[in-house]
Amino acid sequence: MSGTKLDKTSYADGGVGIFYDHFTFPPRIAQKFLTHRNDSLPGKYLWLRMGYQFTNSSKSSEKDLNNHTIVTEVNSRTYLPAKFLGTLRNRVDWQFINEDFQVRYRPRIILERDFRTEYLFFTFRSFAEYFVYFGDPDSNRFRVQLGAEIKVARNLDYEIYWNHQFKYDHQPDAVDAFGMNLKFYFVKGVRVMEWEKIFPKKNKAGSDSPDAPN
Repeated sequence: MSGTKLDKTSYADGGVGIFYDHFTFPPRIAQKFLTHRNDSLPGKYLWLRMGYQFTNSSKSSEKDLNNHTIVTEVNSRTYLPAKFLGTLRNRVDWQFINEDFQVRYRPRIILERDFRTEYLFFTFRSFAEYFVYFGDPDSNRFRVQLGAEIKVARNLDYEIYWNHQFKYDHQPDAVDAFGMNLKFYFVKGVRVMEWEKIFPKKNKAGSDSPDAPN
């Protein structure tokens, strides 16, 4: 779920999306070319995603927007030095904007690193992304982002970020934005997050413990 409000204008919009993620090994025919693959991501080197997004402007907005987007992604992931996780994302958006069809390609390079405190687990994330609009090259753009995603509950994350979009040709203009996202996850199969390891329970004073002296 997301929302946008532009300062000094009456424009505002909101959006909602749902995605399905599947993690797997690369195809066998390609594995011999991926000898550099880090085995610390068994079965999760290749990340496939499909989804749907809907964005609609408010009735009071100056410009009407009705956007239905089918999202397809093929991503590869590997661990880097200093415990960073690198992802090369290849995303194609199939958009129906106010009943007009448009396709755009969004390659993105992502760097992530997990951090943990006694009561908090969060992920630092940064990326660089380029937008390629087929049939409308004047709309191409490049942006970078810095942010953090905080684990709120087993299936709930809260993300905050700063985004800078560079000016490209005559349009679009350079933009700086601060944003927030709320993400819900439904995990099928083996639980990925070992919650007890992230937030270990403390033994109360005087309580029985396997390590307590007799």
